[in-house]
This record gives sequence, structure tokens and C-alpha cells, in this order.
Amino acid sequence: MDALGGFLPLIIIIVVFYFLMILPQQKQAKKRKEMLDALVPGNKIETVSRVFGTITNVEGEMLTIQIGVNDATKIKIHREGVARVVTEAELSGAANKEIAK
Repeated sequence: MDALGGFLPLIIIIVVFYFLMILPQQKQAKKRKEMLDALVPGNKIETVSRVFGTITNVEGEMLTIQIGVNDATKIKIHREGVARVVTEAELSGAANKEIAK
């Protein structure tokens, strides 16, 4: 019983660490994976390098996105390069901020 009392603070720290650090990170990773798996052509996205565009083609893990207004401006990125899906209002708001600079 005395040996268990010595390990009790360590066990409590491990349990608190799990609930405060590991569990939220796992939930966030699951949410991100669901978002990446749901990407389809037509989605408006922001990449991790802050490039805004529209997905035009999905080929496995590679996405073709159209950036800018010209249809000829297309780039291929890996699915993991997507930071988030954005709405049309966010997309036009970001463009207006860049123009104002």
C-alpha cells in the first residue's frame, strides 16, 4: 500500500496530462482528417501557404486548384497542403484585403 501511495501523484499527473493534452489533439486530428477526406471539386480552400483557390480536380492525394480569375492558373498540391475550407464571403474578403494593401 505504501508503494502505491508513492506512485499516486505520478499516476494523477499522467491522467491529467492525457485529458488536457493528448485527447484534444486526437479530436483535432480526427476533425482535420474528416475535412481532408470530404474535399471535392468546387470547394473553396486556403492552403497552408495562404493561397486561396477552388478545387477543380481530385486525383487520389493530389488536388488541382484554380487560383486567381484566369482559368489557366492552376496548381497541383497534396491533400495535406489544405489548411481549411473557406466560404465565398471569406474568399472575397481576403481578396479585398489584399487589394487594399
